[in-house]
This record gives sequence, C-alpha cells and structure tokens, in this order.
Amino acid sequence: MANYTNEHLEFWGEVYRADPVLQRAVPFDRFIADPWKYMHAPRDAAAPQGEHRPLLPRQLAAANKAARQDAERYIQRSAPRYAPPRHISAPATVH
Repeated sequence: MANYTNEHLEFWGEVYRADPVLQRAVPFDRFIADPWKYMHAPRDAAAPQGEHRPLLPRQLAAANKAARQDAERYIQRSAPRYAPPRHISAPATVH
C-alpha cells in the first residue's frame, strides 16, 4: 500500500463515507489509490445491480413538491406564534 498523507486520507475518507453507492461498489483501498477515477465515473457504472437509478422528471417534480410541503409544515410547527402582549389591543379592521 502506498503512503498517503493524513490530509489525503481524511479528505477522501469523508468523501467515501458520504457516498453509500461508492462504498458498495468500490473497496476503500482501491478508491483511495485513485479517487478521481471514481469521482468522474458514470454513476450507473459504479452502482451495483439493483441500485436505484435517477428519478424521472415527473417523479423528481413530485419529490420536490413533497419536500417543499414537509418544509412548510416544519416551519409552521416550529415558528413561534405571534400574539400581541395583553396590554396592546389588536388592530382595528377598516371597512
């Protein structure tokens, strides 16, 4: 095994750990020897059989819509509700 600097191992180790498809497709010792080879490889070539493929456009639109709705619900639940202090009356409505 070649000698790598700590910085090289730490940086590429984080990249490797963050990519589960890469972890299943390539052993770490092969990846660390030439990480750019695997970073530029087509994802389909690196994915094992049965691995998920990219979403189709309509699936992606539906996933984005669901994510936005989840984010809006989270914001609504976590945002503090504004209630004016008791000594301040609510603004009068103008008709």
